[in-house]
Amino acid sequence: MHTQNRDSNAPSTAPQPARRSNRGVTLRAVLIGLVLIPLNCYWVIYVEGIRHWNHATAMSLFWNTIFCLMLLVLLNLLIKRYCPRFAFSQGEFVTIYAMITLATALCGHDSLQLGYPGLYFPFAYKDAIKSTKLDYIQYYPQHLTVRDEAVIQGVKYGGDTFYRMEYLRAWIGPVLWWTAFIGRSD
Repeated sequence: MHTQNRDSNAPSTAPQPARRSNRGVTLRAVLIGLVLIPLNCYWVIYVEGIRHWNHATAMSLFWNTIFCLMLLVLLNLLIKRYCPRFAFSQGEFVTIYAMITLATALCGHDSLQLGYPGLYFPFAYKDAIKSTKLDYIQYYPQHLTVRDEAVIQGVKYGGDTFYRMEYLRAWIGPVLWWTAFIGRSD
């Protein structure tokens, strides 16, 4: 026989978990992602482009983003223990992971580091290209490339700074066009 507790309306003494939003895209997650993006991009460009140690973006799971996510999970364990109200939700982890993964893909060796020279390379070496009788430079759209010889010399030979007004003016148009193309979503 089933007996019912007389005082069924009595409050439960078991601790209740802290209520928090299960939303993924929170201001906090976006801000953390925005802080981690430049750090991760610098890390990837340094490792892949300068040192050529390990190509994080050549793997199916980018190790740098997994490492950052692991650090956040470990931090979250401390937060859950001492301030459970401020613990990250799974959705926030997914938001941060997606942000730094997309940024890593764009700054990786096969994207920006090989795509960037495509904006100026045919014009920096146009004499060599013309000598092969493959004069395809005329088909490059003007607004998608950098053609100014003076601007290209600094990139081609190095020893110059990018932060000169004439360089910034020459690069801003093509960079914005390609950014719009890459960032376009249907």
